[in-house]
Amino acid sequence: MRKADQLYINGEWTAPVNGTVQELTDPATGQVSGRMVLGSGADVDRAVRAAREAFPAFSATPIGERIELLEAIGAEYARRAEDMAQAVTAELGSPINLSRTLHVPAAQPQFHHAAEALGRMDLVDRRGTTWVRREPIGVCALITPWNYPALQPAGKVASALAAGCTVVLKPAQTGPYSALLLAEILDAAGVPAGVFNLILGRGSVIGDVLNAHEDVDMVSFTGSGPVAEGVSAAAAPTAKRVLTELGGKSPQIILPDADLDVAVETAVFYGLGNSGQTCGAASRTLVPRDRLDDFLAALTARVEGLKVGDPQDEDTFMGPVVSAGRAPRPRHGGGRRTAAFPLPYVDLPSSSARTSPWWPGPTAWGPIECEDAAVTVQPCEREAIRSVRSKHRMAVGRQAESPQC
Repeated sequence: MRKADQLYINGEWTAPVNGTVQELTDPATGQVSGRMVLGSGADVDRAVRAAREAFPAFSATPIGERIELLEAIGAEYARRAEDMAQAVTAELGSPINLSRTLHVPAAQPQFHHAAEALGRMDLVDRRGTTWVRREPIGVCALITPWNYPALQPAGKVASALAAGCTVVLKPAQTGPYSALLLAEILDAAGVPAGVFNLILGRGSVIGDVLNAHEDVDMVSFTGSGPVAEGVSAAAAPTAKRVLTELGGKSPQIILPDADLDVAVETAVFYGLGNSGQTCGAASRTLVPRDRLDDFLAALTARVEGLKVGDPQDEDTFMGPVVSAGRAPRPRHGGGRRTAAFPLPYVDLPSSSARTSPWWPGPTAWGPIECEDAAVTVQPCEREAIRSVRSKHRMAVGRQAESPQC
């Protein structure tokens, strides 16, 4: 049983003000895997105050000292790499091999990259008759999603520390394990008290208070469009800066001359990798009608060879989705595109390990009409194209530029 029973504020592990507890569930089994304390507005005030008080000294640190600190964090992160991989698997259900080869390797170098970028940056720049000076913004609220629980906090924290900002991190409430481990890493690397603070809790409580807090200078949010609208609205009265990275699903478009082997690998890796829980996932493939049978045959053979099951099994390609509420449901029709429906389905392989209701369901693929190698497809207004498969660069460029997204 994992514990997430403390917050990290002002360089110390501390209990929340009210001590409300939420049970955490193992995505693979549906069983309780741990308990997490839920912070409150009072805890946010404590964390923001600590960050505000630490800001003058930390923002004045020489660049060389900040670079050394970032490199020290990266070294400590590398030392705890296996711990982080296990934490990601425990909270997300990611296959342990994927946690080791994707999640952690994507996160750990963020501190080195931030150090390198800081070393190359000119903080004072002359532009004509104008001098531009880059200064730390101040206290940054970092709100991160559940689907990349190691990468997202690492990237945001590394960039903020490089800039000389102090931070309050609020991870997704479904999985705090990797964020707690990150706090341990930062503490061991010598991050000064108050520079990094961690608050656990519900987005509707912690996030809302952070977004509107008068002592927070910037909010960095990764999540859905509707929630981002609320973030911006809450931040507006205090005129704080808001940076949003919003999710969405992306089609892969296959043109008539495409290499189907490449298209199939793209569909599998970007569509089914991380159990499809990626903002730019190729959640469906739009296939020319006269190539659909060949594509489905190749895709079916590839998918039938994938192992779906226990995330702790090193041979597992796909584990569960993070929670029951995230389980995909196949549907007919939909979207604003010229297509033939109902869509045919390609089912995931059967497995005795799929005892949980949270395993991904069927993935839908559909035939589309083509005209002069141009796919007649109109993605919805909030949609981007994952990739266009063709042997001709001009065709790819025409398709990539055409949607108004």
